[in-house]
Amino acid sequence: MNGHEDEVALFIDFENIHTSIKNSDLNVQYVDWRVLLDELERFGRIAIRRAYTDWAEYARHQNSLARFGIETKNAFGRGKNVSDIFLAVEAMEVLHSHPEIGTFILVSGDGDFAVLVHRLRNYHKRVIGVGLHGTSSQGLVEACDDFIFYDEVYRRVKGTLPESPPLLPAPPEERLPRRAASLQNRRPERSAPPERSAPANSAGNGRNDRAPRAALPAEGLSRLKAQLLEALPEDGGWINGATLIYRLRGLNRTFDREMREQGYDRFRAFLEASHDLVELRSAPGKGHMEARRRGLFEEAEPLSAAPPPPAEEEEPSNTVEYYLNVLEQLNPRLTPSPHRPNIILKIFPGDGAAQPAHPQRA
Repeated sequence: MNGHEDEVALFIDFENIHTSIKNSDLNVQYVDWRVLLDELERFGRIAIRRAYTDWAEYARHQNSLARFGIETKNAFGRGKNVSDIFLAVEAMEVLHSHPEIGTFILVSGDGDFAVLVHRLRNYHKRVIGVGLHGTSSQGLVEACDDFIFYDEVYRRVKGTLPESPPLLPAPPEERLPRRAASLQNRRPERSAPPERSAPANSAGNGRNDRAPRAALPAEGLSRLKAQLLEALPEDGGWINGATLIYRLRGLNRTFDREMREQGYDRFRAFLEASHDLVELRSAPGKGHMEARRRGLFEEAEPLSAAPPPPAEEEEPSNTVEYYLNVLEQLNPRLTPSPHRPNIILKIFPGDGAAQPAHPQRA
């Protein structure tokens, strides 16, 4: 599907995300939709984009959403439950009317949507949540296959958070004065982040625990490959790429994040780099990616030779001789010759009728 695992539907609880942004420590008043959409497009082509609220209160935001192809759905009436119910109903409608949609993205931190998330996952759909630290329900975070914190994405894109964990301890130059550190940041290569980003990390966004993970690239990649083997069918059968990544997310809720930290922006790129473990192909007649364990069938080839054909039935003459030998060995009591024709007729009726053939013992 143009390199993506599946089609995506985006549902935005506008009032929730807008209020969360205003109450956050990002010092911004609006969502940067370009930043958010660039982050979400890695999950696939966003075929459906909808935002829900009572737009009488947020009319000035509609034009900015329209520029990014986001349809504004008006939930008439007061109260948050009106737009929440509208969003949930339309999400279920898309579930049944658009079977090509494999991923649902919910932009909201409202824990009431956990029920909707569970229902979508019961239909084997992948659900990605988007919210902010401090305003996203923990129940909703745990219910989703993956949860993206917009404040982390925003800081990473704007340069206030590292895109990936540093591979080495911070160098002494990192403790230069603020102006010198900012000049150092302008170098083309990506070095360790300046010290001024430390307060942002300690504000409760969960990124301050990355520094000790210096060995992540080696250990993390080995762990991801072990999970890949666990998710592949043991019998060596082919599996759809979308089903495979769904299994991996079930084994590891942060699989996508760890895969990106290893330098793989796409799931296919990770599979191609794991060519020693997995074999890829385009599904016959469909075109989507399929995968299976590598080497399983190559080892089994010597055993695939056809077994010797069964022995052909003996000719009638040999069969007669065989039964004569059996009778000679058993030496049974033979029926007097006058009764033999009656026995033969009972076994093989002359009129062809299907009658039970149970010869009486003489």
